[in-house]
Amino acid sequence: MNSVNRALRRDGAAEAETVKSVLTRQVRSPGDLCKKAVDPDNPSDESTSAARLAANSKAAAATGAAGLDRIALAAACVLPVLCCALLAVLFVRFQHMQEEIVRLNRQAVATNLRIYGLASQTVHLHDWMMEADRERRQTRPSPVSPLSLDPTEVELVRQFIKVVPTRSGSGEGLHVGDRISVTLSAPIPDKLVERVPKLKESRFSIGAGGGIVIIDGSSNRVVRVIDPP
Repeated sequence: MNSVNRALRRDGAAEAETVKSVLTRQVRSPGDLCKKAVDPDNPSDESTSAARLAANSKAAAATGAAGLDRIALAAACVLPVLCCALLAVLFVRFQHMQEEIVRLNRQAVATNLRIYGLASQTVHLHDWMMEADRERRQTRPSPVSPLSLDPTEVELVRQFIKVVPTRSGSGEGLHVGDRISVTLSAPIPDKLVERVPKLKESRFSIGAGGGIVIIDGSSNRVVRVIDPP
C-alpha cells in the first residue's frame, strides 16, 4: 500500500510539473507584455500588419498615380493623331462636295441650254405655223357674195348677151365662187352696163349648157350663173 501511494504521488508530481512548464511557456508576465508594447525595437504582430497595410496602400496609390500619368500621356499622344485624321476626312469630304457642286452646276447649265433650245424651236415652230396659216388664208379664196339681179335685169342680160357656141371647156360645171381664167371670159357690153350699172367692171362667159356666167372683173370669180330660158 505504501508503495502504491508513493507511486501515485510521484505520478501526480510529474503531471503538475508538466502543466506548470506548459503554462510558463504560454502565459507571459504582465511586465513582459508591457515591455513588448512599449519597446519600439520589439514590435508586436498587430503593428507589423498595420505597417504592412500602410506600405501596401502607399504602393497602390503610387501605382494608381503612375497609371493615371501613363493614361494622360497616351491620351496626349493619341489626341493630335485623331484630330489630324478627322481633319483629313473633313477635307476629303469637302473636296467631294465641291466636285459634286461643280457637276450639278454643269448639269444645270446643260439643262438650261436644252430648255433654251427647246424654247427656240417652239418659237420657230410657232412662227412657221403662223406663216403657214397666213399663207393658207391668202391662198384660200374668200367667200363670194352672189350678184343679186331682179327678173327685169336678168331679161336685159339675156337680150344683150346672145348665147353663142362656147370654146371647149368654157363655163363647164361653174358655180358661184369658182375662179375662171380671164382668157375664157369677155367684158360686159357697155350698153348693158348703162342699163344695169351693177355689172360695171364685170365679165361674162357662156356655160356648156347655154347659161350665162357673170364673173367679177377684179377677182375673176363667178358671182352669178343665169340659166338659159
